[in-house]
Amino acid sequence: MVDLIQDKAALSLRIDGIAEALTQSAGDDVESTASTLSLVRDAGLFELDDPLLALEATRAVGRFCASTAWMLAEHGEARRLLGGFPASVRDAVGRGLIVIARGGEGASLSGDAIRGVWPSVGGLVHADWLLLTGVADASGQDGVALVPAGPVRATPYAYLGGLRGVGWQRVEIDALSVAPGCWAPAFVFADRGLGGNRLIGSLIGCAEGGYRDYVRMTRSRITGIGGASVAGFTQVQARLAESDAELGCATRLFEALVAGLDGDDDAHARRDRAYMAHLALDAVTRLVRQMGAMGLSESNPVQRRYRDLRTLAADAAFAWDDHMAGYGRALLGIGETVDAAA
Repeated sequence: MVDLIQDKAALSLRIDGIAEALTQSAGDDVESTASTLSLVRDAGLFELDDPLLALEATRAVGRFCASTAWMLAEHGEARRLLGGFPASVRDAVGRGLIVIARGGEGASLSGDAIRGVWPSVGGLVHADWLLLTGVADASGQDGVALVPAGPVRATPYAYLGGLRGVGWQRVEIDALSVAPGCWAPAFVFADRGLGGNRLIGSLIGCAEGGYRDYVRMTRSRITGIGGASVAGFTQVQARLAESDAELGCATRLFEALVAGLDGDDDAHARRDRAYMAHLALDAVTRLVRQMGAMGLSESNPVQRRYRDLRTLAADAAFAWDDHMAGYGRALLGIGETVDAAA
């Protein structure tokens, strides 16, 4: 078993050790993500219990492959939630890879059998275990169930957005048996996970990866007509500088959010999370547009980053209207209150 990572310096060394292999393996499909997951798992990144290190790990991995970073983030969140189950259940899971199925429709537990539909589940193709949320028991109490991934029936569906490497599927369960101790009421899991912050590392890392890919490609690009260096155009330089500034601001917000993890997830934190995603997405969107027709190609790594980033930013944790309006209400003293900036 690989040694546990104890601090940020050790994490950086571990990432550096697999960086070349990650670069070669990273892609846009389930197979390439399986390869990068294997590298990350063997490096011990799936065993990070410190939430700060976990977020830094997803950021670092996100620079290479956003799908792998998403899997790492989901597994980390599932491991934290696993603490709500008995020790015997945690021991049975061991080092298995866990993903979470959210948004169950008609999900229920009757006796020891679960039924329900989870329309959009990522990562099941790579997982050993599946956490099912929204599973009500016979009394109607909301809960969470843990089941092995193997017996779960899932149907792939056509998906043309981002994070394709996680293998999005529709899960339908009809009378799947749940082992003793593998269902618990939802309140048991309160405050165990990172909640809305679980994906901030993946999002920032993905944006940084897109930025780096753009710079690398632009330095060597030559125009099709005239053979001029693309990097020599003022418009290219200006657009890059603008995206650099936005990404720099997004990074500062990420660092502030990580530093404040021990505090409440209040309106201020939710506003910052949404604004961080907004800045990161704007920065990469500008770069992919600047590439013109080349930026539309699915084989373009910057286009892949753009697709992945849009998918990450679509998570409810980054919902612009919800969190900006919530902060505005707080400033106006409606409900939750915050201190105004001026």
